[in-house]
Amino acid sequence: MSTIPDKWETIKMLFEQAREVPAASRQAFLLRRCDDPAVRVEVERLLAEFEEAGNFLSKPLVENLQLYRAPQIATHKLAEGELLSGRFLIVNFVAAGGMGEVYRAQDVILDRTVALKSLSPELALDPTSFARLRAEAMAASALSHPNICTVYDFGEDNGRPYIIMEYLEGSTLAERLRSGPCTVAETIHIGFAVSSALSAAHRKGIIHRDLKPGNIILTSTGPKLLDFGLAHKKTPVPIDQEQTQEPPGEDLVAGTLPYMSPECLRGQGTDARGDIFSFGAVVYEMLTGKAAFKRDSKMGTIEAIFRADPLPLRRSTEKVPDELEDIVRGCLRKELGERCASMAEIEGQFRKILHTTRLSPKLILETLQKPGNRLLVLVTLTLLIAFGVWWLHRESRVRWARNQALPQIQRLAEEEKFSTAYALAVQAERFIPHDPTLAKMWDQISWTDDITTSPPGAAVYRKDYDSADSSWELIGRSPILKHRFQLVDSSWKFELEGYQTAERTTAAGRTWLPTNSMKVAMVKRTDAPDGMVQVELGESRPVSLMGMPGYDSLPPVRLGTFWIDKFEVTNADYKRFLDQRGYERKEYWKQEFRKDGRALSWTEAMKLFVDATGKPGPSQWIGGEYPRGQDNYPVEGVSWFEAAAYAEFVGKSLPTIYHWRVAAQPIDSSSIIPNSNFGKVGSAPVGAYKGASWVGAYDMAGNVKEWIWNQGPAGMRYILGGAWNEPTHAFNDPDARSPFERSATFGFRCGKYMLAGESIKAADPIMFMARDYSREQPASDQTFDAYKVLYSYDKTPLNAKVESVELTEDWRKEKVTFDAAYGGERVIAYLFLPRNASPPFETVIEFTGAGAFVQRSSSNLEGYIEDFDFIVKSGRAVMFPVYKGMFERGNNYLGHGFNTNFYRDEAIAWSKDLGRSIDYLQTRTDIDHNKLAYLGSSMGAALGAVLPAIESRLKVLVLVCPGFWLQKRFPAADQINFAPHVKAPVLMLNGRYDFVFPPEISQEPMFRLLGARNDQKRRVVFDSGHDIPRAGEIKETTLWLDKHLGSVNRR
Repeated sequence: MSTIPDKWETIKMLFEQAREVPAASRQAFLLRRCDDPAVRVEVERLLAEFEEAGNFLSKPLVENLQLYRAPQIATHKLAEGELLSGRFLIVNFVAAGGMGEVYRAQDVILDRTVALKSLSPELALDPTSFARLRAEAMAASALSHPNICTVYDFGEDNGRPYIIMEYLEGSTLAERLRSGPCTVAETIHIGFAVSSALSAAHRKGIIHRDLKPGNIILTSTGPKLLDFGLAHKKTPVPIDQEQTQEPPGEDLVAGTLPYMSPECLRGQGTDARGDIFSFGAVVYEMLTGKAAFKRDSKMGTIEAIFRADPLPLRRSTEKVPDELEDIVRGCLRKELGERCASMAEIEGQFRKILHTTRLSPKLILETLQKPGNRLLVLVTLTLLIAFGVWWLHRESRVRWARNQALPQIQRLAEEEKFSTAYALAVQAERFIPHDPTLAKMWDQISWTDDITTSPPGAAVYRKDYDSADSSWELIGRSPILKHRFQLVDSSWKFELEGYQTAERTTAAGRTWLPTNSMKVAMVKRTDAPDGMVQVELGESRPVSLMGMPGYDSLPPVRLGTFWIDKFEVTNADYKRFLDQRGYERKEYWKQEFRKDGRALSWTEAMKLFVDATGKPGPSQWIGGEYPRGQDNYPVEGVSWFEAAAYAEFVGKSLPTIYHWRVAAQPIDSSSIIPNSNFGKVGSAPVGAYKGASWVGAYDMAGNVKEWIWNQGPAGMRYILGGAWNEPTHAFNDPDARSPFERSATFGFRCGKYMLAGESIKAADPIMFMARDYSREQPASDQTFDAYKVLYSYDKTPLNAKVESVELTEDWRKEKVTFDAAYGGERVIAYLFLPRNASPPFETVIEFTGAGAFVQRSSSNLEGYIEDFDFIVKSGRAVMFPVYKGMFERGNNYLGHGFNTNFYRDEAIAWSKDLGRSIDYLQTRTDIDHNKLAYLGSSMGAALGAVLPAIESRLKVLVLVCPGFWLQKRFPAADQINFAPHVKAPVLMLNGRYDFVFPPEISQEPMFRLLGARNDQKRRVVFDSGHDIPRAGEIKETTLWLDKHLGSVNRR
């Protein structure tokens, strides 16, 4: 089979649409709607297969009945343990039928049990059987209903096609009827469920055509309708209508004989009323235990369907409510015009019966009047009452879950209130455990992973990170495999007898540990250094300074597992150093005292390290003592030399900038900072604030600044984390001070690590310093004009081509290519056109983040579409160009540095790609050429201070998480020189705790220098990091585009 998996949805949609077009017009239709030859060929092949199947079935069954011989079912079965398509593991054989075989299987990727329906090898070669299996997948996958078996996938393995479906535990209605007729209560329950399922299918234009007891399975959660192998797709109809007339020329004979309608047997085709007839026959059989028309021979059965009426229901052993008998009689009318009008009407009648006759007094009285039935009925009645009460309660909870809980969960997820959404989803799952809508929502509000420890058997506890005073919840003992957790910031605790208790944290935006798994190595108490936590990195691996603005471009250094103090060094800790004459023992003071360009003697240096009374000790102590009652406060007012000497005293070291960074994980700023000591009245006891890092180290953000080993420019030493009286971005911003400085907020913590081989580089001096835009000025207008010339290009022919088209419910996605303005290259772009609006479309051009520069294929944009899907759904088009260096056009851009000719040339290429993208849009009549916008995310947002200065055709800008770079660029590609020339209205959406573009030193300078008028600039700051809440982004972006582009042309 030539079908490409990622084009299956497009093929299916085009196939369904082409079926509604007259055969003579189909080729022109496909040429007009599909530019991908491979897709077009596949659709044409499917249409041919389907027509072949239709021709075979179009003769009246009466004429062909004796001539037809069913193909033999293959004796070969898939073997247990066989893996199909590298994903579906066969568990066991379940059943065989006319279409092939059904197996229980395990989806090893999603870790769920599924049913796999496969054609036997012989039938796989039969185009009719193949078409029927494909048609079944198409029909059922278009439906989402609690009483219809869910189809997950369609595929092929070694020439053997298969369908992946929901695995259902239970027995078929046919199996149930072998033990006798159903009770009235059972019939009403099953009839209501099946009528609801058929009504939903008919509204989608899908006719089942093979309704029978064998295609209804009774599960613990309710009846499920199966086997859409003979389903026929019609034009979908409004919710209050059903198709009741068959288009000319599409007559088919299909179904199972005892349940087929008279018109189907005559070869007149079938529509929704054919399903209604079959439904009536099934309900009749449930009440009587006998098929309505089945006779000793096939010809006798056919004659009965044409001419005979079934025996009256009143002859059944149980009184049937009049309303139910009316339904059956109405369904089994021979003439189409006399039959029940629609399945929706029948569903409504069953709903009414449920509320009026479940415990009908008339039914009870008439049954009690039969002498032999009284005791049995009384017992049954008691059970029915109990069942009825339970069923009513359950049904009310099911309705609550579907009608109230699911919409509320979706709204809470969009508002990023994941904890509340998760709790509500857990409740809803009790009543609708297999609901497909709920199944999709879990990905939005939860995450799944294995939790393992070495050794296993540790008790694993969890609680919300923001609820430090709440109780720990026991999750279980490790290993815990494929467990689901709510998508919220979480604290974890691992306890095992004889081992040090381990703590970890996960953030909602980072549900994995920096080691990329929830795997924790437990350490025996006898092996764990007192008061330290292990930073488990396993084998030596590269650690970057990501999260430290301006330093994140420095090369990574390989580190192994190490230890770091759980808390900052306290007054009580440091007092022991002082009491044991630490200031008098030269062996602890190993670094040269160099101040103002000259080396100090030991005596000179020690005179600098005294307290307020002149005695040795921190600057904030008095008479060699710290304030009473502050034993557990961090020591404050120590120089770098004093911190290093104390580390020698306890057999440790000051952490390097790399060790401190990986332990602190500054990218979790939006979680850690609000739970740390910033903006308060003074330092606090260590651990008083619960802002722990991922390894369980406390106070790395705020409280006191912490000295680091590394030397900086001009002999300074780094000091990180920020202090209680500093702005919150100080957690991310590297700082360097004189190693002699002893400010009141200066403290430290220690580490324990080995430096060998490449890891020695972690302790090297770091001379880089972030830019200070308050001291810089933009280039003059004349200089800018000179830079601008570099970005110009010749308007040569585009030679544009639409490479492929995909259709979804919300948009038409076109992959287009056109000539770049340089080097003979081709630009790739994806154009998303809304299906809920009319052209010409307002269009937003996207420039995404740096992640696109490390990926090598744009074939799957799933992780990027969520940045702009709401824009397309609002009625605007979006263009997603693949700029130079991205995806297929990769050139190791990130490996060349920023203050280089390479970066400058890349920026020029990006500008030209943007310009050529706009050139292409202006060739299209379905695009409004005067209403073009720019949407930048992260890196693309930062470039919003450059590219729109060159491209004046952009009328409005939306920049998500932008800021000025903190590293130097060549002047011809430097934001500061371009920002004043960005004149379009601009919206900046920022995070208060952004670790890439900190507010004061990056975001605010950019906003201030952008050249748009003050009344056309807006900056919104959210309590987030280098991301912003989706609900806020949607609201602000939509309002800004509406204001500056105008309303869209909705259909």
